[in-house]
Amino acid sequence: MLVCPLILSFIHFAHSSCVIDNTSDDRRWLKKLHKHLKNDYNNIMQPNRARTKVNFGFFLRYYNFDDESHTFTVNGWLHLTWSDDRLTWNPEDFNGINKTNYWSYVFWAPILELNNRIENEIYETFYGMCSLESTGSVTCNPRVNEEVRCVSSVQNWPYDTKKCKLDYGISSLQNNVGLMLFLKPILAHTTKTEWILSQHSVIRNVSKKIQIRFLFNLKRNSSVLEVFVVFPSIILMLLTLATILLEASFKRFLLTSFFMVSHFSFLSEINNDLPKYGDDVPTILLFYRSSLILNSILVVISIILIRLKERKAAPPVWVCFVNNLIFNTFLGCLVWRRWQDSQDMITKGSDNIEAWRKIANIFSISCFIVYVILYTVLTIVYIPRNI
Repeated sequence: MLVCPLILSFIHFAHSSCVIDNTSDDRRWLKKLHKHLKNDYNNIMQPNRARTKVNFGFFLRYYNFDDESHTFTVNGWLHLTWSDDRLTWNPEDFNGINKTNYWSYVFWAPILELNNRIENEIYETFYGMCSLESTGSVTCNPRVNEEVRCVSSVQNWPYDTKKCKLDYGISSLQNNVGLMLFLKPILAHTTKTEWILSQHSVIRNVSKKIQIRFLFNLKRNSSVLEVFVVFPSIILMLLTLATILLEASFKRFLLTSFFMVSHFSFLSEINNDLPKYGDDVPTILLFYRSSLILNSILVVISIILIRLKERKAAPPVWVCFVNNLIFNTFLGCLVWRRWQDSQDMITKGSDNIEAWRKIANIFSISCFIVYVILYTVLTIVYIPRNI
């Protein structure tokens, strides 16, 4: 019974010992090739040319903008290719090998720098594994994860934009090396939905130190803030104008006071959502501030109108003159809201009351016209627009 398993094991061992190990043979040729390439090679000196051109490409995997720290973070890959005449060989001399991989620190590599990175340190020159062809063409694809500051303007908040840039160049230690853009940045997604990459562009040879600049324009996704910031300002404006058309009474005073408190409430809420960075002031805050001032004045005007409407003393000459000037001419058509006495003016002194009511009507309509003009100007100047 044990004879058959022993015979089978012997046959399997004999068969396996006859398999040709091509892997070890390839490794020997690769070691021989690398030894040949390293022979008398100086990885500090650049390729033997007057100027070494490094083709540069950028692949953006994802991006993110942090409102708190005001930083733009990018994650992706760089695509670097250049030619080194010292790293050429004849594939026939090395068992047909025409391509190999090596660690980037073994041979010469360009010292790439991101000039506007937040951490002011020497840029990492280790690119990982690079591929080398027999013609001397080198390709490296290092991974990048960088943070930079952005130029910010919150004047049009919540429709504000951020302008971010990546300034790439070559270290001053390698004066005769130039970056040549051969691929436009390939864009990917963001880790958050608050900011949208609306536009991107590339500028070449900005300065001696900045050879390639990538520009990214970020636009805030303002659909939520629009509902809680912009729309309430318009609603408060319309309600404020509507209260002016109401009859001077205690209810009108309460409404104007309520709207004044509402302005404070919205300003307090907006303060929690405002960006922490920015040299300018959001125009929406200036609108709320101006509207608050107008509403506060309207509270005082409401009290004055209530007092005027209830006066029974004989009016001065100027009151009668203004009433006759307005109501006895075509200007009387402008006073379309005329408050009537509930007792139809049958009480004693009704003529005096009527005169005071008329002047109060004129004052109220004049106030309405002035407020419409002021709010129109404020809307044009201060209400932000989604451009």
